[in-house]
Amino acid sequence: MPNVASLSVESCRKDLDLTPVEKQAIASIVGGYSCEERAKIIGISEPALQLRISRICDKLCVSNEFELILFALYHHLIDFKEVPPPSYRTIPPLRSMQASG
Repeated sequence: MPNVASLSVESCRKDLDLTPVEKQAIASIVGGYSCEERAKIIGISEPALQLRISRICDKLCVSNEFELILFALYHHLIDFKEVPPPSYRTIPPLRSMQASG
């Protein structure tokens, strides 16, 4: 097993070929879906999804989902056409600003 500290960023990211399921997982993160929603979209359990996302992060040498989103968008790893349409969520109305009197 190689020493993780000796790995360069380039060696981690040399293989940017993502599988269709990996791209779908990233697209669902970019789409702002919850873990539960992402798992349903992809058709796997939540623990399996978390493991898959962790492996994608390791593959691309990013630390978290935020960095994964930035990396994927910057490197054009996904197309916005691949991002699932937003689910119909209830958005609470904005509270009006009331002047105190």
